[in-house]
Amino acid sequence: MRILFFFVLAALQIFIHNSCSDNPPVENSNDPPSSPRNLSAIIDSSKGVIKEITFIWEIPSNPNGSNISQYIIYKNNNPNNLEIIGFTDGSVLSYVDTNVVSLQAFYYGVTARNEFGEGPFSNIVYVNNSLTFSEPSVPKDFSCIVVDDRIVLNWSPPLNNGGSAITAYRVYKGTSLLNMQYYITLDSSTLSYPDLLVVTNNTYFYKVTAQNFLYEGNPSETDSVTFTVSNMPLQTSPPNNAVISTLTPTMEWSNVSNFISYHLQISAEQGYNQLVTNVEGLTMSEYDVPSGVLNDRTTYYWRVKANTATGSSQWSSSFALSTLVEPINPSNKALVELFTNTSSVPCVDPNRYLDQINDNQGITSNDNAVVVLRVHTTMFAGDPFYLYNTADNDARMAFYPGTNVSNPRGYILGTYMSAYSASAWTNKINEQLANTRPFAIKLNNSYDLGTRNGNISIQIKQASGGAYSDLVYHCVMTENEIQFSAPNGETVFENTMRDLITPSNGQTITIVAGQTKSYSNSYSVPSNVEQNHADIIIFVQRTSTKEVLAVEEVKLK
Repeated sequence: MRILFFFVLAALQIFIHNSCSDNPPVENSNDPPSSPRNLSAIIDSSKGVIKEITFIWEIPSNPNGSNISQYIIYKNNNPNNLEIIGFTDGSVLSYVDTNVVSLQAFYYGVTARNEFGEGPFSNIVYVNNSLTFSEPSVPKDFSCIVVDDRIVLNWSPPLNNGGSAITAYRVYKGTSLLNMQYYITLDSSTLSYPDLLVVTNNTYFYKVTAQNFLYEGNPSETDSVTFTVSNMPLQTSPPNNAVISTLTPTMEWSNVSNFISYHLQISAEQGYNQLVTNVEGLTMSEYDVPSGVLNDRTTYYWRVKANTATGSSQWSSSFALSTLVEPINPSNKALVELFTNTSSVPCVDPNRYLDQINDNQGITSNDNAVVVLRVHTTMFAGDPFYLYNTADNDARMAFYPGTNVSNPRGYILGTYMSAYSASAWTNKINEQLANTRPFAIKLNNSYDLGTRNGNISIQIKQASGGAYSDLVYHCVMTENEIQFSAPNGETVFENTMRDLITPSNGQTITIVAGQTKSYSNSYSVPSNVEQNHADIIIFVQRTSTKEVLAVEEVKLK
């Protein structure tokens, strides 16, 4: 039986003498590392007779600017004359001693080594294997109740400590009786615990066990409680436990009736003792975190409360978020939108021109950077690609007036390219390919061929430029290689718009220079669309000037 213990008490006598330092790290020192921290033992025993001991520890608080290359394990019956019994690699934080003899006592310690030498000892652990003990009984009077913004657990010590003083209590938590997992270890003097990591309108189940130096006892009776708080803001974005790719997120929450202002806190630890943001007097249910507040690859916790004429609400649930910023760089990609009709003979040449760009025949300075979207119109009745989705085609025609009566009509990044001429259009496209867009888009598409359902994750970054109040992004599904004998003589149709996955007028976004926002859209592919020939186009556009600020394209699969 393997039981983790932290202190050694009574006859078995496992004493921990702390010798490690909590000093803050010193960067780039050419010294050996500091002490390994929190050396403790895991005992394999049969009713108190120790057969082997596994020692575990934590990395030094100060590696002194160099990677740990090795840990050295020491043992002896004299704490002042410890001898080496083993080594582990610098990535391994445990060691098993199988040379354990009943009724004998030993001291253990660990040191760390880097390229500059061996550091000082960890805390020293003393093991005396002389008596037998049993599991403690269950903690008494266990209960959990909602108090303000937390669930508070309470219990009393067990009637029987198993022959040795209780060293710790272990709390288990879950959202159902069948899904309870270890949550936290508390010291033996703690008989109450406030759980802040709870979300309103969720039910939580808890139980607690007592632990002596050798055994963990049976759990208490399981208790459950539903965490609900009224008239309290509810966070909406980022969601709980989100991993965000920006250091300047927008924190959003639901409005509270009759609110006067909101109070937002963001902390580097879940007890809100290390606040990085503490903003009061907010008059909107959102807050843009400024640059320089959050760090990359860091976990934060945030909560919000409302102030009303009758006082302050309780704090909302505590939400966790982690930052993981990936580079998103603007490109020179250019969106060409062509409004066309299957009965319009003048549309044949511009369609063939764009087909050549699709085939990378070197028409422009970089055909691969040209993204094509073709919208079919009502210029002549009966166009099957217009009739397939009249609402979305009508929306794009309404956005560009005149496209319903004048085809072909081409736009480069939202700007009309004039009447079709291969040379003129090539010049217009090359002018835009010579420039980098002020926005950047990064896509991650997940698609299931069997269910024909997918989800596309979108990151949009404003790399440069001023403030915009009229931004939307469009998510468009297109189909290629459609076989159809059209009245105008065309037989194959490419880049044909099938569906606006976002609302027909676009999804509104608010962003500032240097900020990255994350979005996602779920979609389904109709059975009459060939999923092997489908693409998704994402582009950011201004609704006032029609300027397209960035575009990206990804194949469905």
